Amino acid sequence: MKDIVNLTLKLFIICALAAAALGLTYYVTKDPIAEGAKARAEEARKAVLSEADSFEAVDVDALKTDGTWTDETDLSVSVDEAYVAYTSDAKNGMTVQVTTKGYNPGIVLTVGFKADGTVEAINIGSMSETPGLGANATKPEFTGQFADQMPLFSLNGADGTSKIDALTSATFTSKGVVNGVNVAYDFFEAVYDKE
Repeated sequence: MKDIVNLTLKLFIICALAAAALGLTYYVTKDPIAEGAKARAEEARKAVLSEADSFEAVDVDALKTDGTWTDETDLSVSVDEAYVAYTSDAKNGMTVQVTTKGYNPGIVLTVGFKADGTVEAINIGSMSETPGLGANATKPEFTGQFADQMPLFSLNGADGTSKIDALTSATFTSKGVVNGVNVAYDFFEAVYDKE
């Protein structure tokens, strides 16, 4: 019985020290991690709208609350954040970050729209797609297809859409990115002139 009590006490002390170490690590690293995420988001905005000097945040949650925007057009895609872009204090476009589902959920992409609605570029920030297949969506050969095109997009080039060539053996990923860009455009169209 005494051995069990000693073993339990030792295990409790080890767990308490491990928990304290994890807590301290979180406390020390949470601000740098948040700053890094903020810097990556700013880089993504600059990558998709290179001419912009500054960005002003759009309150996406307020737009959802007042009914201006709803994510219900495609339940596999959610609008996370948006920014109106300015060049020399003149509004010249918008970036829209969405999270979409490919083969796996969680493709985060930022789409840059010029003032006329043309896509300047897209940037895939994070994903958990299959290496060598869906993960190829980050390559310029795929993302470049969206540049200087007017949405809406499709994989089959249906009437009134711009055709996007799907990645080989990664149709789910290709479709997820296309859906994400189309929902981002729907958001742009619904909000841009009101901001």
